[in-house]
Amino acid sequence: MATLCLPITENDVDGETVNLGLTEAMVLFLLEGSFKKQIQFRQFVQQYKEGLEPVPVPIYYHLELQPLPQPDPRYPTNAEYTQVAKALVLKYPLLRDVEGNGYEIGVGEDSSTIEAHVNVLKNEYLKTQPELSTVNDPMVRTFPWRRREIMDGMTVEDVLIKYPHLRTPARLFNEVDRIHRSQKGFSDRFRGGFASVLTNVLQLAKGKSPIAKQYNKARQDALAEDLPGIDFRAGLILLPVILKEKVEHLITMGEGDPATPYPTIRLLDNDWKMAIEGRALNVVKVDGVDVCQCTGIEDGFITAFSMP
Repeated sequence: MATLCLPITENDVDGETVNLGLTEAMVLFLLEGSFKKQIQFRQFVQQYKEGLEPVPVPIYYHLELQPLPQPDPRYPTNAEYTQVAKALVLKYPLLRDVEGNGYEIGVGEDSSTIEAHVNVLKNEYLKTQPELSTVNDPMVRTFPWRRREIMDGMTVEDVLIKYPHLRTPARLFNEVDRIHRSQKGFSDRFRGGFASVLTNVLQLAKGKSPIAKQYNKARQDALAEDLPGIDFRAGLILLPVILKEKVEHLITMGEGDPATPYPTIRLLDNDWKMAIEGRALNVVKVDGVDVCQCTGIEDGFITAFSMP
């Protein structure tokens, strides 16, 4: 039980009044003319509400204050999580999930439900032709959990074991779309953005790399309808050149591992001309781990850039 002294009793100030909550104006009225008493009173009330034993403040009259009961901890239910998520989406529409119902991504999920989703994903991945509709929902629902695991330092290898569908370029592109919301998919945005600077890239890279000769030869041997694709792939391959970087820091050939933990592209054939013509299988690697195989150099580049 705590003791508090107040200057006057005719204002009906007692323990119940303190429990109900004195306003700032009430405190100023009661202790007018003394900053020290006002500060002491605020400290007393704060300690009292926290369930501590306050230090008595010697002012005038004593009031007997019973300690406030401490509430039991209560955690939000799944329904309450959903209501909060709905309110957030209404206030901030950019948070809306363009693939799901707008607010229930990750809501109400726990370790057991995440494990169930992961099992569905793994079982579907083992099929020769996975059902995309079956894969999409658990990928969406596990997304917040997966992002937290990655941010907490989960290795690339462990991420791929737990979420094997990230080994496919399309699913990696979807992952980027979840991180960076847009009306257009990441692959389309990348292609459109690079196409807008392609002419300048090719012009600046001219004569600065032996690969440029392979590009010219591929162009000479190609049909007219194939030229846009050849230009696009050559621009991607030559991009490091105009940035004064080595191409082999981004693209390697054969079985050698790149000397970097960053996403790189390993061409399975030692032929730049084939890569420029669009006939080169390649593997995207991160931290020495083969993430996924791509059929063309452009898919390899977009996949490397989409690594979360």
